[in-house]
Amino acid sequence: MPGGYITHANWTFGYSINTMQGTGLRLAHAHFDGRPVLFRGELAFTLVDHGPTHGVAKNGLGARGGGSPLVPLLPTAPNAAGSDLPPTAIATNDSQYDAAANPTGAVHVERYGPSGIEPAKVAFWAKFQAGDYQYVHRWELFEDGVIAASVGVGGRPAAGPVAGLPHTHHHYYRLDPDVATIGGNTVQLGTRGGAAATQWQNVARGAHTLEPGSRLRVASEAPKPNGLLRSYELLPGSNIGPDGRTSSADLWVAPYRGNLDDGYEVGTDDSVLTSRYAAETGASVGEENDVSLWYALRQHVEPRTAGEEHRIVPYRFTGFRLDPRDFLDDTPNRLYRTSPPSP
Repeated sequence: MPGGYITHANWTFGYSINTMQGTGLRLAHAHFDGRPVLFRGELAFTLVDHGPTHGVAKNGLGARGGGSPLVPLLPTAPNAAGSDLPPTAIATNDSQYDAAANPTGAVHVERYGPSGIEPAKVAFWAKFQAGDYQYVHRWELFEDGVIAASVGVGGRPAAGPVAGLPHTHHHYYRLDPDVATIGGNTVQLGTRGGAAATQWQNVARGAHTLEPGSRLRVASEAPKPNGLLRSYELLPGSNIGPDGRTSSADLWVAPYRGNLDDGYEVGTDDSVLTSRYAAETGASVGEENDVSLWYALRQHVEPRTAGEEHRIVPYRFTGFRLDPRDFLDDTPNRLYRTSPPSP
Protein backbone atom coordinates (compact mmCIF):
# COMPACT_ATOMS: atom_id res chain seq x y z
CA MET A 1 0.00 0.00 0.00
CA PRO A 2 1.44 3.41 -0.91
CA GLY A 3 1.91 5.94 1.84
CA GLY A 4 1.14 4.80 5.35
CA TYR A 5 -1.41 4.57 8.14
CA ILE A 6 -0.96 5.80 11.73
CA THR A 7 -2.80 5.32 15.01
CA HIS A 8 -1.47 7.49 17.86
CA ALA A 9 -2.58 10.17 20.36
CA ASN A 10 -6.28 9.33 19.85
CA TRP A 11 -5.93 9.85 16.08
CA THR A 12 -6.13 7.50 13.14
CA PHE A 13 -5.19 8.72 9.67
CA GLY A 14 -3.31 7.98 6.49
CA TYR A 15 -0.68 9.86 4.51
CA SER A 16 0.62 9.75 0.94
CA ILE A 17 2.38 11.70 -1.82
CA ASN A 18 1.12 11.63 -5.40
CA THR A 19 4.54 11.51 -7.03
CA MET A 20 3.01 11.23 -10.51
CA GLN A 21 1.34 14.63 -10.12
CA GLY A 22 4.21 16.47 -8.44
CA THR A 23 2.10 17.54 -5.48
CA GLY A 24 2.75 17.63 -1.73
CA LEU A 25 2.26 15.55 1.41
CA ARG A 26 -1.35 14.54 1.97
CA LEU A 27 -3.16 13.89 5.26
CA ALA A 28 -6.17 11.65 4.63
CA HIS A 29 -9.11 10.10 6.48
CA ALA A 30 -8.19 11.76 9.78
CA HIS A 31 -10.39 10.61 12.69
CA PHE A 32 -10.13 12.00 16.23
CA ASP A 33 -11.70 10.13 19.14
CA GLY A 34 -13.43 7.86 16.63
CA ARG A 35 -15.14 10.69 14.70
CA PRO A 36 -14.15 12.00 11.26
CA VAL A 37 -12.49 15.41 11.03
CA LEU A 38 -10.67 15.76 7.71
CA PHE A 39 -11.13 13.64 4.59
CA ARG A 40 -8.11 15.29 2.96
CA GLY A 41 -5.58 18.02 3.71
CA GLU A 42 -2.83 18.83 1.24
CA LEU A 43 -0.54 21.65 0.18
CA ALA A 44 -1.12 21.19 -3.55
CA PHE A 45 1.00 24.02 -4.96
CA THR A 46 2.87 27.24 -4.16
CA LEU A 47 2.87 30.44 -6.22
CA VAL A 48 6.18 32.30 -5.86
CA ASP A 49 5.73 35.97 -6.71
CA HIS A 50 8.79 38.13 -7.37
CA GLY A 51 6.72 41.18 -8.33
CA PRO A 52 5.16 42.58 -11.51
CA THR A 53 8.50 42.91 -13.30
CA HIS A 54 9.84 39.41 -12.72
CA GLY A 55 6.69 37.30 -12.71
CA VAL A 56 5.19 34.38 -10.83
CA ALA A 57 6.17 30.70 -10.83
CA LYS A 58 3.88 27.85 -9.78
CA ASN A 59 5.64 25.01 -7.96
CA GLY A 60 3.81 21.74 -7.39
CA LEU A 61 0.71 20.35 -9.09
CA GLY A 62 0.41 21.68 -12.66
CA ALA A 63 3.65 23.71 -12.55
CA ARG A 64 3.53 26.97 -14.54
CA GLY A 65 5.58 30.05 -15.28
CA GLY A 66 8.96 28.37 -15.00
CA GLY A 67 8.02 26.55 -11.81
CA SER A 68 8.70 22.89 -11.09
CA PRO A 69 6.79 19.86 -9.84
CA LEU A 70 7.55 18.89 -6.25
CA VAL A 71 10.15 16.11 -6.20
CA PRO A 72 10.06 14.14 -2.92
CA LEU A 73 13.43 13.75 -1.20
CA LEU A 74 14.77 11.54 1.53
CA PRO A 75 14.39 13.09 4.99
CA THR A 76 18.20 12.97 5.21
CA ALA A 77 18.68 14.99 1.98
CA PRO A 78 20.71 18.17 2.44
CA ASN A 79 19.17 21.62 2.24
CA ALA A 80 20.50 22.61 -1.18
CA ALA A 81 19.62 23.65 -4.71
CA GLY A 82 18.36 20.96 -7.04
CA SER A 83 21.53 21.06 -9.12
CA ASP A 84 23.59 20.32 -6.00
CA LEU A 85 21.62 17.26 -4.90
CA PRO A 86 22.99 13.80 -5.66
CA PRO A 87 20.57 11.35 -7.31
CA THR A 88 20.65 9.31 -4.10
CA ALA A 89 18.84 12.16 -2.31
CA ILE A 90 15.59 11.52 -4.22
CA ALA A 91 13.00 9.29 -2.53
CA THR A 92 11.60 6.35 -4.50
CA ASN A 93 8.44 5.74 -2.45
CA ASP A 94 6.07 7.68 -0.20
CA SER A 95 6.08 5.36 2.80
CA GLN A 96 7.77 5.94 6.17
CA TYR A 97 11.53 6.38 6.01
CA ASP A 98 13.50 3.80 7.93
CA ALA A 99 17.29 3.57 7.61
CA ALA A 100 17.16 -0.23 7.64
CA ALA A 101 13.68 -1.31 6.52
CA ASN A 102 12.85 1.46 3.98
CA PRO A 103 15.92 3.62 3.28
CA THR A 104 14.35 5.33 0.23
CA GLY A 105 11.07 6.39 1.86
CA ALA A 106 10.04 10.04 1.70
CA VAL A 107 8.04 10.50 4.91
CA HIS A 108 9.56 10.97 8.36
CA VAL A 109 7.20 10.00 11.19
CA GLU A 110 7.68 11.05 14.84
CA ARG A 111 5.56 9.87 17.76
CA TYR A 112 5.71 11.75 21.07
CA GLY A 113 4.25 11.08 24.48
CA PRO A 114 2.92 13.87 26.69
CA SER A 115 5.14 16.42 28.42
CA GLY A 116 4.39 18.72 31.32
CA ILE A 117 2.82 21.33 29.01
CA GLU A 118 2.02 19.54 25.75
CA PRO A 119 -0.18 16.51 25.05
CA ALA A 120 0.97 13.47 23.11
CA LYS A 121 1.24 14.06 19.38
CA VAL A 122 2.29 12.52 16.10
CA ALA A 123 4.21 14.54 13.53
CA PHE A 124 5.05 13.59 9.97
CA TRP A 125 6.86 15.55 7.30
CA ALA A 126 8.53 15.32 3.91
CA LYS A 127 11.05 17.38 1.94
CA PHE A 128 10.45 18.44 -1.66
CA GLN A 129 12.71 20.00 -4.28
CA ALA A 130 11.44 22.58 -6.80
CA GLY A 131 14.45 23.96 -8.64
CA ASP A 132 16.56 26.00 -6.24
CA TYR A 133 13.76 26.03 -3.65
CA GLN A 134 13.29 23.28 -1.09
CA TYR A 135 10.04 22.89 0.83
CA VAL A 136 9.21 20.94 3.98
CA HIS A 137 5.54 19.96 4.37
CA ARG A 138 4.71 19.09 7.98
CA TRP A 139 1.58 17.98 9.83
CA GLU A 140 1.21 17.58 13.60
CA LEU A 141 -1.81 16.00 15.31
CA PHE A 142 -2.22 16.41 19.08
CA GLU A 143 -4.11 14.34 21.65
CA ASP A 144 -6.32 17.34 22.51
CA GLY A 145 -7.63 17.33 18.93
CA VAL A 146 -5.52 20.13 17.41
CA ILE A 147 -4.12 19.78 13.88
CA ALA A 148 -1.13 22.02 13.03
CA ALA A 149 0.00 22.38 9.42
CA SER A 150 3.21 24.17 8.45
CA VAL A 151 5.55 24.63 5.52
CA GLY A 152 9.24 25.45 5.62
CA VAL A 153 11.05 27.15 2.74
CA GLY A 154 14.77 26.56 2.20
CA GLY A 155 17.23 26.09 -0.64
CA ARG A 156 19.70 28.31 -2.43
CA PRO A 157 19.15 32.09 -2.67
CA ALA A 158 17.76 33.12 -6.04
CA ALA A 159 20.23 34.28 -8.67
CA GLY A 160 19.91 36.58 -11.67
CA PRO A 161 17.51 39.55 -11.82
CA VAL A 162 15.50 38.41 -8.79
CA ALA A 163 18.52 37.96 -6.51
CA GLY A 164 17.91 39.63 -3.15
CA LEU A 165 14.40 40.83 -4.01
CA PRO A 166 11.60 40.57 -1.46
CA HIS A 167 9.05 38.02 -2.62
CA THR A 168 6.05 36.03 -1.39
CA HIS A 169 5.32 32.31 -1.30
CA HIS A 170 1.57 31.80 -1.62
CA HIS A 171 0.93 28.26 -0.32
CA TYR A 172 -2.46 26.83 -1.35
CA TYR A 173 -3.93 24.12 0.87
CA ARG A 174 -6.84 21.96 -0.26
CA LEU A 175 -8.95 21.03 2.79
CA ASP A 176 -11.87 18.61 2.54
CA PRO A 177 -13.44 18.56 6.02
CA ASP A 178 -15.84 15.92 7.30
CA VAL A 179 -16.37 17.31 10.80
CA ALA A 180 -18.20 14.69 12.88
CA THR A 181 -20.19 13.53 9.83
CA ILE A 182 -19.42 12.59 6.23
CA GLY A 183 -20.80 15.64 4.46
CA GLY A 184 -23.48 17.74 6.11
CA ASN A 185 -20.97 20.42 7.15
CA THR A 186 -21.47 24.19 7.06
CA VAL A 187 -18.76 26.89 6.93
CA GLN A 188 -19.42 29.76 9.30
CA LEU A 189 -17.84 33.09 10.23
CA GLY A 190 -18.10 34.73 13.64
CA THR A 191 -16.67 37.80 15.34
CA ARG A 192 -14.91 37.96 18.69
CA GLY A 193 -17.49 39.71 20.81
CA GLY A 194 -15.92 40.25 24.23
CA ALA A 195 -18.35 39.05 26.91
CA ALA A 196 -21.07 38.34 24.33
CA ALA A 197 -21.41 34.91 22.77
CA THR A 198 -20.09 34.59 19.23
CA GLN A 199 -22.76 34.87 16.58
CA TRP A 200 -22.05 32.44 13.75
CA GLN A 201 -23.36 33.00 10.25
CA ASN A 202 -23.16 30.70 7.23
CA VAL A 203 -20.57 31.63 4.63
CA ALA A 204 -21.53 31.83 0.95
CA ARG A 205 -19.63 29.95 -1.68
CA GLY A 206 -16.87 31.98 -3.28
CA ALA A 207 -13.75 33.89 -2.28
CA HIS A 208 -13.35 35.47 1.17
CA THR A 209 -10.80 37.63 2.94
CA LEU A 210 -10.26 36.81 6.60
CA GLU A 211 -10.17 40.10 8.47
CA PRO A 212 -8.06 40.42 11.66
CA GLY A 213 -10.04 39.05 14.58
CA SER A 214 -12.45 37.06 12.45
CA ARG A 215 -13.24 33.46 13.34
CA LEU A 216 -13.91 30.68 10.87
CA ARG A 217 -15.26 27.25 11.61
CA VAL A 218 -16.57 24.17 9.84
CA ALA A 219 -19.52 22.80 11.82
CA SER A 220 -21.63 19.68 11.67
CA GLU A 221 -25.28 20.35 10.90
CA ALA A 222 -26.32 17.71 13.45
CA PRO A 223 -26.43 19.27 16.95
CA LYS A 224 -25.11 17.54 20.05
CA PRO A 225 -27.63 16.63 22.78
CA ASN A 226 -26.86 20.00 24.44
CA GLY A 227 -27.71 21.87 21.23
CA LEU A 228 -24.13 22.89 20.34
CA LEU A 229 -22.53 22.01 17.02
CA ARG A 230 -19.39 19.92 16.81
CA SER A 231 -16.94 22.02 14.85
CA TYR A 232 -13.33 22.85 14.01
CA GLU A 233 -11.94 26.38 13.83
CA LEU A 234 -9.28 27.49 11.36
CA LEU A 235 -6.66 29.77 12.94
CA PRO A 236 -4.87 31.53 10.05
CA GLY A 237 -1.13 32.16 10.07
CA SER A 238 -0.14 34.34 7.09
CA ASN A 239 2.31 37.20 7.62
CA ILE A 240 0.94 39.22 4.69
CA GLY A 241 -2.49 39.73 3.08
CA PRO A 242 -3.72 39.24 -0.50
CA ASP A 243 -1.93 41.42 -3.05
CA GLY A 244 -4.88 41.59 -5.47
CA ARG A 245 -2.70 40.35 -8.34
CA THR A 246 -1.32 36.89 -7.67
CA SER A 247 -3.47 36.15 -4.64
CA SER A 248 -6.93 37.66 -4.32
CA ALA A 249 -8.38 36.11 -1.13
CA ASP A 250 -7.59 34.01 1.93
CA LEU A 251 -10.28 31.35 1.62
CA TRP A 252 -12.45 29.78 -1.06
CA VAL A 253 -15.60 27.83 -0.17
CA ALA A 254 -16.72 25.36 -2.82
CA PRO A 255 -18.83 22.24 -3.20
CA TYR A 256 -16.79 19.07 -2.94
CA ARG A 257 -16.17 17.59 -6.39
CA GLY A 258 -13.57 14.93 -5.67
CA ASN A 259 -10.42 15.22 -7.76
CA LEU A 260 -12.07 17.41 -10.40
CA ASP A 261 -11.07 20.56 -8.51
CA ASP A 262 -7.58 19.55 -7.41
CA GLY A 263 -5.75 22.75 -8.41
CA TYR A 264 -4.12 21.54 -11.61
CA GLU A 265 -5.81 24.21 -13.77
CA VAL A 266 -4.74 27.05 -11.50
CA GLY A 267 -2.24 29.23 -13.32
CA THR A 268 0.11 31.86 -11.95
CA ASP A 269 -2.74 33.55 -10.07
CA ASP A 270 -5.66 32.14 -8.10
CA SER A 271 -8.48 33.36 -10.36
CA VAL A 272 -9.51 29.78 -11.27
CA LEU A 273 -10.37 29.13 -7.62
CA THR A 274 -12.93 31.93 -7.81
CA SER A 275 -14.19 31.61 -11.38
CA ARG A 276 -14.52 27.81 -11.50
CA TYR A 277 -14.05 25.96 -8.22
CA ALA A 278 -16.26 28.25 -6.16
CA ALA A 279 -18.31 29.73 -8.98
CA GLU A 280 -21.67 29.58 -7.21
CA THR A 281 -20.94 32.69 -5.17
CA GLY A 282 -24.55 33.50 -4.31
CA ALA A 283 -25.51 30.24 -2.64
CA SER A 284 -24.76 29.28 0.93
CA VAL A 285 -23.32 25.87 1.72
CA GLY A 286 -26.19 23.94 3.29
CA GLU A 287 -26.48 20.60 4.94
CA GLU A 288 -27.19 18.81 1.67
CA ASN A 289 -23.68 19.59 0.41
CA ASP A 290 -20.22 18.26 1.05
CA VAL A 291 -17.88 21.22 1.35
CA SER A 292 -14.34 21.79 0.10
CA LEU A 293 -12.02 24.63 1.15
CA TRP A 294 -8.95 26.24 -0.36
CA TYR A 295 -6.83 28.20 2.11
CA ALA A 296 -3.96 30.49 1.07
CA LEU A 297 -1.12 30.63 3.62
CA ARG A 298 1.23 33.46 2.67
CA GLN A 299 4.88 33.74 3.59
CA HIS A 300 6.49 37.08 2.71
CA VAL A 301 10.27 36.88 2.53
CA GLU A 302 12.92 39.61 2.61
CA PRO A 303 16.20 37.84 1.72
CA ARG A 304 19.13 38.07 4.14
CA THR A 305 21.80 37.46 1.54
CA ALA A 306 24.24 39.76 3.33
CA GLY A 307 24.03 37.59 6.44
CA GLU A 308 22.18 34.45 7.47
CA GLU A 309 21.20 33.48 3.89
CA HIS A 310 24.41 34.27 2.05
CA ARG A 311 24.94 30.69 0.80
CA ILE A 312 21.78 28.78 1.72
CA VAL A 313 18.37 29.64 3.16
CA PRO A 314 17.68 27.84 6.45
CA TYR A 315 14.18 26.38 6.65
CA ARG A 316 11.80 29.23 7.53
CA PHE A 317 8.42 27.91 8.73
CA THR A 318 4.95 29.36 8.78
CA GLY A 319 1.67 27.57 9.44
CA PHE A 320 -1.94 27.47 10.60
CA ARG A 321 -4.05 25.40 13.00
CA LEU A 322 -7.34 23.56 13.07
CA ASP A 323 -8.73 23.57 16.63
CA PRO A 324 -11.70 21.55 17.94
CA ARG A 325 -14.63 23.63 19.19
CA ASP A 326 -17.24 21.63 21.16
CA PHE A 327 -16.16 18.61 19.12
CA LEU A 328 -15.84 16.40 22.22
CA ASP A 329 -18.37 15.97 25.02
CA ASP A 330 -15.79 16.38 27.82
CA THR A 331 -12.13 17.19 28.48
CA PRO A 332 -9.68 14.42 27.52
CA ASN A 333 -7.98 12.85 30.55
CA ARG A 334 -4.27 12.69 31.38
CA LEU A 335 -3.15 15.07 28.66
CA TYR A 336 0.03 16.10 30.51
CA ARG A 337 2.76 14.24 32.35
CA THR A 338 2.59 15.94 35.75
CA SER A 339 2.88 14.94 39.39
CA PRO A 340 0.25 14.65 40.70
CA PRO A 341 -1.54 13.79 37.42
CA SER A 342 -3.55 16.51 35.78
CA PRO A 343 -7.30 15.83 35.45
